[in-house]
Amino acid sequence: MRIRIDLRQVGLLVVTSFALVAVDVPTKSPGLEKMECHLHVAERSNSDPGEFTGEFTLKNTSSEPIKIEYLCHPLTYLDLDVKDENGKILPKSLKAYGDIFSSVKFHPQMLTLNSGETYRKRVVLFEQVDKKKHPIRPGKYTVEAIYKWKPPGGTTLTVKSHKVTIEVTAK
Repeated sequence: MRIRIDLRQVGLLVVTSFALVAVDVPTKSPGLEKMECHLHVAERSNSDPGEFTGEFTLKNTSSEPIKIEYLCHPLTYLDLDVKDENGKILPKSLKAYGDIFSSVKFHPQMLTLNSGETYRKRVVLFEQVDKKKHPIRPGKYTVEAIYKWKPPGGTTLTVKSHKVTIEVTAK
């Protein structure tokens, strides 16, 4: 899936969505293989190509509740891999997208998604990229969302998105 974003057009809105599929689903948490994730991508109206945003969603498509335990934020488990035109992952200033949230240990909290419920949150697509080592310049970039969570006593759940290509053009 490709998205062309021309920064000369103020107010241009480019939207796409893609589904994530579960891999290595924990056996102790029935229904997690029924989780669906989407990313709706849109251009911001400012001139900084590193500030493209999207809406990340997690939806429970099973008949059972899905419970995700976290300390700081449900997106603690999200990672966004951004690759350049040569397929090289851009250097990251953050190990995971969730590192933008406080590292202070809070009491465990629970995100509960009942059957059919969706969790939505805005994300910045280039947030993890170390812009000092790799400024966002005109070119094609591929973004892949990875949500990796390990329930207490369970095995790791990893869901990966389809890769989306974004073309950043010069002003």
